Amino acid sequence: MPPALESAQHVLQTQPFSILLAAQLTAFSADYVEVCVPITAQVKQQFGFVHGGVISYAADNALTFAGKYALGPSIVTSDFKVNYVCLAKGKTLITRTHMVYAGQSQAMCLPSPTATKRCAPSSKARLRPCARRHNCISPNPQNLSINSPLPPT
Repeated sequence: MPPALESAQHVLQTQPFSILLAAQLTAFSADYVEVCVPITAQVKQQFGFVHGGVISYAADNALTFAGKYALGPSIVTSDFKVNYVCLAKGKTLITRTHMVYAGQSQAMCLPSPTATKRCAPSSKARLRPCARRHNCISPNPQNLSINSPLPPT
């Protein structure tokens, strides 16, 4: 049985960096995941736009949760490519991710980070894309839990 939104939200809230950014998981289903990050002064770069690292964080977490739905809880990002297409500004960074393909050992997801004035899954607010991505998720080879330290390299 696929995990529920509440369970996925709990996992997000165990991630210290997600807590630091006040990230929220607002949608979680077989083909659609949505992660929202409030745009505050702390997530902006020197010119007042959302820092690219925060955009990448939101896309990576959204695609990982989409992959988690398809492949199970023990997964890692195996490929990550970002193309920034405009400057992100507004009240909320929303990353909506759709599942493109899910096999037994890898899933492909397409996150679409956008910036808008508010975060609501059913919002009809005009969304402005700030990056385009193409990503793959693979099972975690060491089967690490969230609280496990990384293995020595």
